[in-house]
Amino acid sequence: MENKKKKTPLSAEFWLIFIVICLVLSVLLIICYQIYNNRETVIVEKNYDGADIVIDYTSDTKLLTLTDLTPINNAEGIGGGEDKFFEFTVDIKRKDAAEIEYEISVIKDNSSTIPDKDIRIYLEKYVNNTYKEVFRPSAFEGLEVDSKVGSKKGSMIVYNDSVISTESQKYRLRLWLSDTSTVTTGTYSIDLAVNAIAK
Repeated sequence: MENKKKKTPLSAEFWLIFIVICLVLSVLLIICYQIYNNRETVIVEKNYDGADIVIDYTSDTKLLTLTDLTPINNAEGIGGGEDKFFEFTVDIKRKDAAEIEYEISVIKDNSSTIPDKDIRIYLEKYVNNTYKEVFRPSAFEGLEVDSKVGSKKGSMIVYNDSVISTESQKYRLRLWLSDTSTVTTGTYSIDLAVNAIAK
């Protein structure tokens, strides 16, 4: 008769090691998922006849939301800390066009409940190693019709420029509650858009 070997049951040590390996793999998968979904930049590419424009956001979202409902004056708003602005870069790669005209505009998010007159929007551009004002503190006021460059009706243009070469330009967008406001609750968010015409 053949000797049938008895199957040896797996030891407790084996199962312990197996469980630890599974847990380590699960943790690594969760970490990888979090890293992927919390990237520091969001890149948007737009193609125009004769040019490519890449908008690189240093935040993980294109939406700038007012979180501090303390009314402040313009000087305080302009000088706000690093958590008070939304930074982005516009890279313009000129190809066939002789000149590129572009506009930066902001669009009020539908979730906003604070009146437009109570908020202030401000834009700075990085020039000669410092940030300089290119759009003074203003309440949101949407366009009544689409602009010639492509900014949509209802959005507000905060900057317009023309370039004749490939350039990279850095900006900071700020948002705060006006010192004339009596608002104590609500939200206000703006999205960013860049449109261009190749000439």
